[in-house]
Amino acid sequence: MTQAQWKCQWKKSPCYLSSHQLDKSLPLKSYMQLISNLSRHQSTLLTQLCMGHLPLNQHLFQI
Repeated sequence: MTQAQWKCQWKKSPCYLSSHQLDKSLPLKSYMQLISNLSRHQSTLLTQLCMGHLPLNQHLFQI
């Protein structure tokens, strides 16, 4: 996925509005470089951790 495609998907994301209201500079270039070598799943989990939206109920259900 190219950066342009990612930005397009990000702007369509439901999290975009809430995060954009917090910091209008998102997504930061440094963050994009940080996650560039991660899989989509890994980068999603990292973003969810940073935003406090980690789906713990799904994990707890499996225990």
